[in-house]
Amino acid sequence: TNLVVQDGASLRSQSGVVGVSSRLEIPSVAIRGAGASWETFELVVGQQGRGIVSLSDGARMDSSNVLVSKEPGSIGEINVLGVGSVWRNWSSNFLLGPKGEGRLTIADGGTVISRDVRAATGLGSRAVINLTGEGSSWVSEGPVQIGLLGVSSLEVDNGAIMRAPQVQ
Repeated sequence: TNLVVQDGASLRSQSGVVGVSSRLEIPSVAIRGAGASWETFELVVGQQGRGIVSLSDGARMDSSNVLVSKEPGSIGEINVLGVGSVWRNWSSNFLLGPKGEGRLTIADGGTVISRDVRAATGLGSRAVINLTGEGSSWVSEGPVQIGLLGVSSLEVDNGAIMRAPQVQ
């Protein structure tokens, strides 16, 4: 099951869960194009299965509480792609790969603005973070903690920029 928000449309929700079960299909949400947006208080990507959220071509997403890969064996992926594509997570509750595998890709001029971030927080968890391409940026107003109990990687290349008061 896929959801597409495009052509200047906007979606507002109290919560959003993408990838509820481990069935064969891979649920995804695509927010495409300038003016397209999704605003949600709570976002879970990869609850027990695999889930993908992609922003592209100037789309925006605003969220507060984010879990990417909530349960063991789950895979959650957020992609922020293209100039003008912006994801803002306003709370300090951003967990990437708390129990499964969480992936964050910022490329081709995409931007992520966040507060505190914790990646690979559980035993056996995994987090993969890739920032690539001129103009791609990740600005965290709080610390970014990577690989607390799990395995993680952070790659910043090809002109991308990451800013945080602390990365550990």
